Amino acid sequence: MIGIVDYGAGNLRSVEFALDELRVDHRRVSGPDGLADVDRVILPGVGAAESAMRELRRRDLVQALRETRRPLLGICLGMQLLVESSDEGGEEVRCLGLIPGRTRRIDTDAPLPHIGWNRIEPAGDGEPLFRGIPGEDGGDDAEDGGFHCYFLHGHRVRCDERYVRGRAEYGERFPAAIRDGRVAGLQFHPEKSGPVGLRMLSNFCHPKETP
Repeated sequence: MIGIVDYGAGNLRSVEFALDELRVDHRRVSGPDGLADVDRVILPGVGAAESAMRELRRRDLVQALRETRRPLLGICLGMQLLVESSDEGGEEVRCLGLIPGRTRRIDTDAPLPHIGWNRIEPAGDGEPLFRGIPGEDGGDDAEDGGFHCYFLHGHRVRCDERYVRGRAEYGERFPAAIRDGRVAGLQFHPEKSGPVGLRMLSNFCHPKETP
């Protein structure tokens, strides 16, 4: 069972539709008790860090997310909430602090937010979420090449390279995927990224079935 954290995030329904397509059992989690009997957790997100953290606090989910031992996947704003803080909105907002790092505005003269399809270059020691995704450079796996996914964001995570599992570029290079143990984040929207994104969600939901 996949628990989808419900705190008013705009892309919650699209994540549910994607899991329905994958025939994965899921339910919404709107309070700490809901995390007790799920196998894995997805933290979706569209919007601003300040309002998201305020709503998570209101629903008593902040400490619960910090303490859960379930594998956790943050998507878009959900990824940005995994780090220590964000300056979105002009003031520093304390986030979940599950991965060391901070969220900052993308440093570019190009229009913001960054909207549309962009190439992701795998990085680091290999990301389990990327397994089985054909690489664009002729390899059998995404670790041998790149692939495209759909982005919608104006801020980006800054963190140590040890946590970076994929990079993209829009005015500057930025982490498109991060991980520290059981906690992973995707800056793009896998639920809106076609077969590639569905494969990532399947890899998260069914890691033992990943080739």
